[in-house]
Amino acid sequence: MMKRWIVVGTILFLICSSIPIFASIPSRDPHVHLGGEEGLNGWYVSGVFVTIDSNLSWFQIDNGSWTVYTTPFTISKDGRHLLVATGNYNGSNWTEEYHINIDQTNPVIYVIMERHLDRMVYTANCSDSISGVNRVEFYMGGTLRETDVGEPYQYEYFFDLLPYTLTGIIFFPRYVEENITIPVLVGIIKTRNLNMTLRAIVYDNAGNQAFWELGRYPWWWPSYVLVLSRTLVVPNHYTGHLGRFFVHATFYDG
Repeated sequence: MMKRWIVVGTILFLICSSIPIFASIPSRDPHVHLGGEEGLNGWYVSGVFVTIDSNLSWFQIDNGSWTVYTTPFTISKDGRHLLVATGNYNGSNWTEEYHINIDQTNPVIYVIMERHLDRMVYTANCSDSISGVNRVEFYMGGTLRETDVGEPYQYEYFFDLLPYTLTGIIFFPRYVEENITIPVLVGIIKTRNLNMTLRAIVYDNAGNQAFWELGRYPWWWPSYVLVLSRTLVVPNHYTGHLGRFFVHATFYDG
């Protein structure tokens, strides 16, 4: 009979020693210490090194199984994590809970360019599946021109086309003192060369970044704009031919 109670007692002791101790009152002084490279907005941009300074403790990650703490460990997976630790320190039970956010991955960006008569429209397509996109900065020639914090992430660069040469089929231009209104059926505008360098930088909420750069056009690159069924208002200063139905003239400021 005595042997049976000894066996039962041994089993109960082994079971109880593997169950975490839960305290009803949270710890005043932290027993869990976190280390890692901190980014922005409460995010880490590296794995998080966890140390527990209790002589008898357990921990749980993301509601998983409880593990007896023996040595420091690292939480390295990107995402939002919940760390719960409990233990006994100098005869007092404690429980601590930590929300750990990790984003070690740069966001993704690519830029598309649309050419219009009077401007370039740059649209940055961005994504970040961990902490999310925070903003996009647009630089032209090394100077910050626009910061966009919401989709669509766009920057419009307006430029002065004059002087430019218009060649095409038109329909009865109308003259006033300063301007000429030209209904263009189909035409081509050749502009001066546009030497521009655009750099778009995307930042995620953790502070990671990525960039996309559109280089300069070479000096010999022609700049053409196709005009279809559009009415243009141009300065009444030009050289070349401007007739009723055909134009091949260069327009410039007076």
